[in-house]
Amino acid sequence: PCCATLPTWGWRVFPAQVDHTGRCSVSGLQLRREAVDAAERSQLCSSVERLASGAKDFAAFTRWVAQQGPWDFVLDGANIGFFGQGKQLNLVRAQAKLQQRHGAKERAEGGVAAEGPAGGGELAEQSVGGATKGCVGSAPSAACTCSGADSMALPKQTGLAREQANRARAERDREEMFDLSHVEAVLRTMQWARPGGAAQRVLVVLHEKHTTGRSAADEALIQKWRAEGVLFTTPRKQNDDLYWLYAALASGDACSVVSNDQMRDHCFGIFAPRAFVRWRERHVVRFCFREWSRQPTVEFPKPYSATMQHDPETGVWHVPSAESSGTWLCLVRGELDGTS
Repeated sequence: PCCATLPTWGWRVFPAQVDHTGRCSVSGLQLRREAVDAAERSQLCSSVERLASGAKDFAAFTRWVAQQGPWDFVLDGANIGFFGQGKQLNLVRAQAKLQQRHGAKERAEGGVAAEGPAGGGELAEQSVGGATKGCVGSAPSAACTCSGADSMALPKQTGLAREQANRARAERDREEMFDLSHVEAVLRTMQWARPGGAAQRVLVVLHEKHTTGRSAADEALIQKWRAEGVLFTTPRKQNDDLYWLYAALASGDACSVVSNDQMRDHCFGIFAPRAFVRWRERHVVRFCFREWSRQPTVEFPKPYSATMQHDPETGVWHVPSAESSGTWLCLVRGELDGTS
């Protein structure tokens, strides 16, 4: 039934549902998928290159992509490897933050009282009343090279070293959660993800830090990917997002990224927003691992775009509702078969 009438302009508004293929339940029309054309894609590639202008060897990477591409799928290896580790990662970060605050407090207090007898040993005896061990109760002698300021330097340096050690430990704990078997499972799934029997070309983009110091099983996986030519490792201190994003954009309209990244990071905010949103809606495959299975479930983009669309032949407008996901409004001017 019609939910509203706009008599001045002769429009009638119907609530509508759009099925998984993109067909409207009221008009029967097929919604379109809004594409990103070659010019817009080239502009997005240029934006990524500008973002990575300070990255080491990124220009060499773009040449490598031109020689080795295109790919059908590009995998955001870090996002896949850390899947399901959100709660554990938050716990690790919280512990590291508490340790950092504890270290800062110790440095502010001179690093002495916080040590205590059990944690200090010589350090607890190092500084008393501005004097140092060997000159307690009297002014430092000429033979003594210590000073009150020097006596405080060692505890402060020790507190800073402890804080750095805590950060390194937190990073190691985080890295231990990284699961390369997830990356392997998604890689094999995407290689045969499309019907037709032909293997798809897949590129795994993985930060270098995720490929070093691994277990023997992980090392074997990494060597296998290298032998197959499906792995690219990004340099340390570089944003790996820029690498998988560029590889996917440069691979053309047939390529998709496999990632659960929402791409709301600050580095994505400077793109031409409409073009990038259209690209993201059409070219990002989501994935999930269930507790009972080591095989991923993948969700391909919808075959239509969730944007306001006009059909020039019938004059019908389809507008996604802001109130309910999956609900649309179908605007009809005059009569339309099947409506009342």
